[in-house]
Amino acid sequence: MLVATSALAYDETHLLKLRALNQCAGCDLTKADLSYSDLSNADLLEANLAGADLSSADLSNADLLEANLAGADLSGANFYFADLRKSNLTNANLRGANLKNAKLNDNWLDPQDPLAGANLSGADLSGANLTGADLEATDLSGANLTGANLSDIDLGKANLNGVDLSGLNFSGGDLALANLSNANLNGADLTNANLRRADLSKADLTGANLSGADLSGANLTGADLEATDLSGANLTGANLSDIDLTTSNLRNVRSLDSAILCRTKTPWGEINDGCVNSEKGSSSLALRSL
Repeated sequence: MLVATSALAYDETHLLKLRALNQCAGCDLTKADLSYSDLSNADLLEANLAGADLSSADLSNADLLEANLAGADLSGANFYFADLRKSNLTNANLRGANLKNAKLNDNWLDPQDPLAGANLSGADLSGANLTGADLEATDLSGANLTGANLSDIDLGKANLNGVDLSGLNFSGGDLALANLSNANLNGADLTNANLRRADLSKADLTGANLSGADLSGANLTGADLEATDLSGANLTGANLSDIDLTTSNLRNVRSLDSAILCRTKTPWGEINDGCVNSEKGSSSLALRSL
C-alpha cells in the first residue's frame, strides 16, 4: 500500500519488509521514520530514502550503494564501514554522524567516471567523524564541515571549491587533484597531506600547517600564505605566482627552485623568474577543467 500524504510518502509494505528482514533493496522508504533503528548490515541497495528520518540510526556495514538519501536526516547516525558509493546525499543532514571508514566513492568500479563520487553538496557534516573515509571525487561544494575529523581521509579529486575548512585536521590526508580554490583553510592542519596537483588558487591558508605536505604540481596562485608553515614541504613544479611568502615558514622546504615563481614575494625579495611558465601553467589548468 502506497501512503501518499504530505507527511508520509513511503510504501508501508516496504517498511514492514525492512523491519522484518533487515533488507529492502530498491524499496521506496521516502520520508520513513527510521530514527534510532538498528540497520547494521542492512541491504538498502538503490533504496529511496529521500527525506527519511535516520537520525541516530545504526547503519554500520550497511549496503547503501546508489541509495537516494537526498534531504534525509542522518544526524548522529553510525555509518561505520557503510557502503555509500554513488549515493545521493544532496542537502542531507549529517551533523555529528560517524562516517569512519565509510565508502563514498565508486572509483574502483569505474575509474574513468569523474562523477563517480557521492553527492554531498550542501550536506551538514559538522562534527562528523570522517577518519579514513574514502570521498574520492566527491562533491562537497557548499557542505558544512565545521568541527569534522578529516584525518587520513581520501579527498582526491574532490570538489571543495569555496568550502569553509578552517581549523580542520587533514593530517596525512589524500587531497591530490582536489579543487580547493577559494577554500578557507585558515589554521587547518595539512601536515604530511598529499596535495599533488591540487588547485589551491586564491585559497586562504593563513596560519595553516603544511609541514611535510606534498604540493608538487599544485596551483597556489593568489593564495594567502601569511604565517603558513611550509617547512619540509615538497614544492616541485608548484605554481607560487602572486603570493607572499615573507611570513611563511620555509625552513627545509624542498624543490623551491623548481617551483613557478612569478610576482612571488620571498624574505629575500620578489622573484619573477617563472612568469612565462606561470602563464603556461594557468593555460594548462584551464584546459584540464574543460
